[in-house]
Amino acid sequence: MNTFAVFLMTVVAVATAAPSAILVDEDPVPVVNVTTCGGFVNGSSAAINFQLGGVIPVGQVCLWTVQATYGSLRFTLKESGLGSGDSLKLTRFIGATPGYQYNVTEVGANYTYTAGTVLVSLEAGAGANSGFSLEMYSSGDLDAGGGGFTHYATYLNSTGATSYPGNGLPYNNDETAVFIVSPSQAGSRTLTFTGMDVEGSTGCIYDSVEVFAWEMGGLSSKARVCGTQLPPPIALDKGLGVIIFKTDSSVTSGGFAFNWM
Repeated sequence: MNTFAVFLMTVVAVATAAPSAILVDEDPVPVVNVTTCGGFVNGSSAAINFQLGGVIPVGQVCLWTVQATYGSLRFTLKESGLGSGDSLKLTRFIGATPGYQYNVTEVGANYTYTAGTVLVSLEAGAGANSGFSLEMYSSGDLDAGGGGFTHYATYLNSTGATSYPGNGLPYNNDETAVFIVSPSQAGSRTLTFTGMDVEGSTGCIYDSVEVFAWEMGGLSSKARVCGTQLPPPIALDKGLGVIIFKTDSSVTSGGFAFNWM
């Protein structure tokens, strides 16, 4: 075989070889442990152990945001004292948009997603309960994990106020910021905007602030606002609200502020 033929075969072999990928196995045990009513869970694996052996108040709603390190997510309910009137759900949250939902009911069953961020929600009914343990494991492609949020915050206080950006500077282009009001004490709340300076447009198609309330076991859009006019107060009947701020690639303004009580 001549030298040119060997060279040609080598080039073809290199050109057609499959690209290498970094694939990671699941952790043997969860590396993050969460016991609060709601919060941000960021890691390769985690255990949400909420009120194990304790009692969850009637009407309590909690929301955890799980942002896994790797591309494939597996949830399994390890232990449950929840009753038939309680609701434990998983909701896909890619691009800060609510998507496919699982009802988590069976101990030992696996509930899986491919990439992206997942919301874990609990709504306690009127029956007796004693909490649960839910574990999450991620594996697979290192580059497929994460939620792509430019800013994220969870507020567990019964009342409070916040502003964004809150540093005296305009917000940025191409933002996806998420704010979750998830009080650790049960009860309805009212969310009120106290400042609004967001690029305005018909239908808020450029920059927008959208408020979701937890209703009927899922997130329901209650308002989508922009410009400078303050919207009316927004009722959060279950006490849980999700505020999603998105911006496009041009024009920025001062931001917004809101409180809940």
